[in-house]
Amino acid sequence: MNIWVKKEQEDKIMQRIGLDKNWDFYESDESMSFVFATPPSQKVDLPHDFIVGKPRSADAPGGPANGYFGNGEGVYKKTLDIPKEWEGKKVILDIDGAYMNLEVLLNTTLLAMHPNGYIPFQVDLTPALRFDGKKNKLKLITQSRQPSTRWYSGGGLYRDVCLWVGGPICVEPWNVFVTTPEIGEKEAVVNVDAVITGTDIEEAVDYRCEILDAGGKVVGKVEKTMQVCGKQKENVQLTVENPSLWDLEHPYLYTYRITVSKDGEVTDQAEDTFGIRKIEVDAVNGFRLNGKKMNLKGGCIHHDNGFLGACAYPKAEERKIQILKKAGYNTVRISHYPPSMAMLKVCDRVGMLLMDEAFDVWRLGNCLLYTSPSPRDCS
Repeated sequence: MNIWVKKEQEDKIMQRIGLDKNWDFYESDESMSFVFATPPSQKVDLPHDFIVGKPRSADAPGGPANGYFGNGEGVYKKTLDIPKEWEGKKVILDIDGAYMNLEVLLNTTLLAMHPNGYIPFQVDLTPALRFDGKKNKLKLITQSRQPSTRWYSGGGLYRDVCLWVGGPICVEPWNVFVTTPEIGEKEAVVNVDAVITGTDIEEAVDYRCEILDAGGKVVGKVEKTMQVCGKQKENVQLTVENPSLWDLEHPYLYTYRITVSKDGEVTDQAEDTFGIRKIEVDAVNGFRLNGKKMNLKGGCIHHDNGFLGACAYPKAEERKIQILKKAGYNTVRISHYPPSMAMLKVCDRVGMLLMDEAFDVWRLGNCLLYTSPSPRDCS
């Protein structure tokens, strides 16, 4: 797919940089002590589940629901190679899922705490980055404290981790939402909500939103000028004529592309895929997809991948869905929490309906959040 950006402007666009390789990992119990010795570490790649390899015990607090695995605290450390050219740019840490009660430390600063073990989240690393020649040390601390679920949860950085790096005027990652409120035979309305991040000074920014078909042809476009100061929400509606609808046998995907420019230069560009489809449910006709009545045939699945534990390898997620589709499933219910991005993508691509849930017995495990903000050492 063509990205309409001049070569000299590419370094201004927010880039995704993978962080899945070569982490230093060790198990600890730092949350229970202010003074501790760092255990020996091992090199691991992500996704990584440090619970699945632990010994089982009949006395494990999670019992049979969690496979008789024990508790643990997993610590992941990485030295970030931050080039001098990144000074003045925005650097965001993006974590697709970490189980659980995650703490994010950069150098000597505790930047964030996140209790939920399944919801993706982002942390702005920019304020704590060093550009004085010293190393930038990232430390992520995860807990697996049972009982906190009614199934095998795993533990650690079991999903994808990456950095987003770009200029101060950008499309905020994870903050674009696409819906299709009106769908007809001749045209469909596509609604795009996005958050544009700017500086503390109000500036005029050119905003362009395009819809591309599967062949890369632009089939809808809106252009406008907006004022941005801090974070600015922007909503546009586009019309796609003679839309190709997403369904189970023909999972057609369009692409939205948002381009932000200032003074004629592109400052950021973001894109992702989506489907145009209409879902209706009522007491008379039951479930309808694009106006056609159909029965939902499927079942519930958890996030683990058997002997791989909780690790959300993209190929393992795809294998799971392909096996179910071949067996006659047209629907899966993710019980009982948000799945990995890899799982969502493969369902979009192969034509599988997905019921996405938010949480289950989330009261369990949350009592273990830290009360003191200071004891962590990032060395």
